[in-house]
Amino acid sequence: MDVACWMREMASRGGPSLEASLPPVSMARYIDIEAPRQAGGIGYQALALTVLLSAYFQYYFLDVLVQIETIRSIIVFVFTG
Repeated sequence: MDVACWMREMASRGGPSLEASLPPVSMARYIDIEAPRQAGGIGYQALALTVLLSAYFQYYFLDVLVQIETIRSIIVFVFTG
C-alpha cells in the first residue's frame, strides 16, 4: 500500500521529467552515411561460390568413382582409329 501512495505522490509532483532533462539527440549520429562496399562483397561472394562448387564437384566425382568401383563386370574400351 505504501508503494501505491508513493507513486501517486510522485505523479502529482510538478518537477521536470527525466525526458526534459536529457540533452537533445541528433539522429545524424545513428544514420549510416557511408556507401556499402560492393567490391569486397563481390570478391567474398565469388570466393564462397568457388568453394561451394569445388566441394560439390569433389562429392560428385567421388560418387562417380564409387559407382564405377561397384560395377561387377569388366569394362573394355576399344579405340578404333
